Amino acid sequence: MQNVKSYAFDIDMDIATKREGEVVGIGTGEMNFKISGDGKIDMNQKKMYSKMTVDFLGMKMEMEQYVIGNTQYINIPMFGWVKNETAEDVWSLEYVHMESEIMRNSPVILSGTEMLNDRECYILDINPRTDDILRLISKQYLSTSSTDIEGIKESLKSLKVREWIDKNTFLISRMGIDMETEYENTTMNISITMNFYDYDKPMNIELPEDARNARDMSEIGAMLGTESRL
Repeated sequence: MQNVKSYAFDIDMDIATKREGEVVGIGTGEMNFKISGDGKIDMNQKKMYSKMTVDFLGMKMEMEQYVIGNTQYINIPMFGWVKNETAEDVWSLEYVHMESEIMRNSPVILSGTEMLNDRECYILDINPRTDDILRLISKQYLSTSSTDIEGIKESLKSLKVREWIDKNTFLISRMGIDMETEYENTTMNISITMNFYDYDKPMNIELPEDARNARDMSEIGAMLGTESRL
C-alpha cells in the first residue's frame, strides 16, 4: 500500500448521542447528525479535494476542502473561502497510508470473504491500538487536539474496526469503524464507513479562482474572538 500514489474515496459517518438526566440549557434526549461526502487524493502532486455534507436537526451544511502542499483551503458557509497552514506531517496522515499502518501494528483476524463491487475481498477484524485509531479519526474527521484525544480515550467503552482487502490487489476497498464513548450522563455512538477506489488513476484537482483569494483562518478567529485551529 505504500506505493499507492492516488485514489478516490467516499465516506458516511453517523454520530448519535443520548443524554440522561437534565442539563441546564441543553435538556435531555437524543441528538443525531450525519456526515457524508467524497474526495480524491494525489500523493505525487500533494493535492487533496473533498466535499462533505453535514446533516443536523434537519439542516444541511456543505463544506468543500482543498489541500495543496501544506495549505488547506475550506469553503465555510457565511465566511467563504479561508486558508490555513496544515501540520508538516499532513501527507503521512492521509487515509490509506495511515490505515495500512494501523493494520500492520495491530492484531488481525481473518473473518471470511465478501464480494464488494464485483470483487472478492478478505474481511479483516482489527484490534488496533486506541491511540492509532483515535489519531486517524481526530485528524481526518473531528480535528480534535491531543488533549481532546486523551479525553476520548478515558470515555471510550468499545471500539471495533473492520477492513475489506481486495484479494487480487491487496488494496483496501472499505473500512468500518464503530465506537462508543460514555462521559458523565452522555453516551455517544460513532459509526464510520469509507470506500476506496480508482487507485493510481489520474486525479484532476485544481484550486478554484475564488479560493486563491481566501482569507487567513486567523482573521476568522479574530472576528469570532476565538483562536482558530484546523
